[in-house]
Amino acid sequence: VGANNFAREHGFPGVGNPDNYYVLPIGVSEQDIQVRDMQHGTVGAVALDLHGKLAAATSTGGTFGKPEGRIGDTPIIGIGTWADQEIAISCTGTGEYFIRAGGALTVANRYALTGDTLEDAPWNMLDEVKALGGDGGLIAISRTGEISMTYNSDGMKRSAVSSDRQLFATTFAPCR
Repeated sequence: VGANNFAREHGFPGVGNPDNYYVLPIGVSEQDIQVRDMQHGTVGAVALDLHGKLAAATSTGGTFGKPEGRIGDTPIIGIGTWADQEIAISCTGTGEYFIRAGGALTVANRYALTGDTLEDAPWNMLDEVKALGGDGGLIAISRTGEISMTYNSDGMKRSAVSSDRQLFATTFAPCR
């Protein structure tokens, strides 16, 4: 609703009837989307290059049916995305709760300042998100190449590939 109003106010043409371009997967109803919390469309990436430089990026499709004026975690550096000399992180989930828990920067600070491992730091932040009523996950990579793909939701599509082309990909495999 909010995005459509913003576009109209700034002179962008409408896209017509969403039913003409929005197709549900076979066997999934609108109710399933709400019940199974499938309304997120976040894509994140973290990278470590050959020179030890880290980068993170996050893009979101937003939350289906969100109220006008809602701001999620993705565009807030340090909440949805973070990279420094030690770690790169991209988060996905219920943005309001990630904002309140400090999101990616909380993970980075726990990792760099408290001695939390790359396994513990994400779980500690996600435990805060859960205690607030939200869920989600994150991907992270350290400067040493250690990877975390942690989530406390029903599932999170994730994959990793190394410089020698070893590939890992999964959706629902447990991670705790």
